[in-house]
Amino acid sequence: MNDISHTSWKRLYPAELYELADWLRHLGPAIDRDPQAMLSHLDHPLIRLLCDRRPITAAQRVRMFEALSYGDPGALLSAPGTGLPGVIVRELGSPAQQDIFFDHVELGRSRTFLAVTEPGKGSDAGAMTASLDHDGRLHGEKWLVGHAATGSVGVLMVRTGPGPLSLGAVLLTPDDLHEGPTLRRESLRTVGLRGAVLGYMAFDGHQLNAQALLGTHLHPLQRGMMALIRTFSRFRPTVAALALGHAQAMVDFARKHVAPRGVAGSQLDFWCAQLAATRRLVHLAADEVDRDSDAAWHVPLCKVTATQLCERIADQVPALLGTAALLDHPWLEKAVRDARAFEFMEGTANVHLDNAGAHLARRRKLATTQVAALA
Repeated sequence: MNDISHTSWKRLYPAELYELADWLRHLGPAIDRDPQAMLSHLDHPLIRLLCDRRPITAAQRVRMFEALSYGDPGALLSAPGTGLPGVIVRELGSPAQQDIFFDHVELGRSRTFLAVTEPGKGSDAGAMTASLDHDGRLHGEKWLVGHAATGSVGVLMVRTGPGPLSLGAVLLTPDDLHEGPTLRRESLRTVGLRGAVLGYMAFDGHQLNAQALLGTHLHPLQRGMMALIRTFSRFRPTVAALALGHAQAMVDFARKHVAPRGVAGSQLDFWCAQLAATRRLVHLAADEVDRDSDAAWHVPLCKVTATQLCERIADQVPALLGTAALLDHPWLEKAVRDARAFEFMEGTANVHLDNAGAHLARRRKLATTQVAALA
């Protein structure tokens, strides 16, 4: 077992999270074999922390999730908790809807899901076809959704009409998730990050209650697409933090198996410098989100930077340790498998680079206009 070194931990992470991360590290292999193993640990202090309904800032979240991912990201993502759907429920839900969601999570230790992606369409909200009709019935499919088949409460993004503002979110509770002729759910087999339990959902006229639609008390511009964008913007630094913690764990693992001086040691030092710079970018993005999630343009950059760095490290660490490293060290073999998953969480690199480029183009145009006005 690859135990977490106290010395390595104290350099970067708070002492109060050490035991939680170490618990995840030891639980990781069991979760990789069977994510349902987490259900035997619902009274653990970490589960209570993740299910707590009290809001935390993006800055607090990235620091906590990086440290916990250093333990094991798969075990972390297999755990119950408010997660990403909690962000959108807090954004859109009425007080009564928020109570329903957070009561289920906090009291029931529930796994949660946010269903956006569709087969053949990805997460392009403009191409979304899953719909809620005027009689309150759900139609369509979702897939590659974390805990789609194992979650007991969650949020589903749907179309409520043909117009550009007709995108909504519905809250699904345990009463809405009884499988039968109108609802089918199944887990998908994956190579890495198995604790996320990606799954598939199909709805064929599945009846919901009248209170399921979130944000009916808000203006149409405040819900739907804009709410989804704000939610992802608030959570993407957390995905970057997950990748960052996992990458740091691989580097610290490798350091225990190579000479401190020489080519390998120099490479590890270089990666640590890159990780430190990326960490500053992630913290900057989280601070921006807390100030104004609509203007947080470092968010896409931090997500791309962290996930690509994690992948590079995963690609090169085995070669640094020798050709048999993946056979000799089961923890490393699992870590390398898990490292590819972060790219596909909350948007891929090409989407984020396009968004960052568009933002820079707008800033350049604004600056040019301001200079022309002063001339």
